[in-house]
Amino acid sequence: MSEEINKIAPLAIDMVIDIVTCDLEDNLTKVAELMISHQVDSILVINSNKPVGIITEGVIVKLISEGKNPCEFIAKDVMVSSIYSVFSNDRVFDIASQFERTTINRLCVVDDDGNLIGIISKKSFDEFQNCLLSFKKRRKKSKS
Repeated sequence: MSEEINKIAPLAIDMVIDIVTCDLEDNLTKVAELMISHQVDSILVINSNKPVGIITEGVIVKLISEGKNPCEFIAKDVMVSSIYSVFSNDRVFDIASQFERTTINRLCVVDDDGNLIGIISKKSFDEFQNCLLSFKKRRKKSKS
C-alpha cells in the first residue's frame, strides 16, 4: 500500500457508529431478539462500555445443534472472548495489517481508554481501500 494512502485520515471515516451490544448478564433470548430487530448477525458484548466478547448467529445455532436450549444461557457463558480492537486514530495500513493477521471479519474501534466507539467490517474496509486506490489512480491520470 502506498505511503500516500497510509497518510489518509484515521479509520473513523468508514466506521459504523451505531453498534448493537449486550451486557455480560443478558440472556440469549434477548441477544437473539436484538439480532432480529437490528438485522445483524452478531452482537458485541460489553462490560463498562469496553468490548469483552462477541456472540454470532453461529454460536446460537451450534448450541441448538448440540441439543442445548439457548434460553438457558447468558452472554458471558457463550461469547467468543478473542476479539480484536483498533484505535479510532489508527491509519489505513495498520487496520489492513490487523485484518491480514487474523481470520476475523470485524474489528472493534475503541478510544484511548478502551471504550467502544464503533466497529468496522472487513467487507466495508476492503470497499474503502478500493475506493482510495481508485481515487489515487484517477488523480495520477489527471496530473499526467
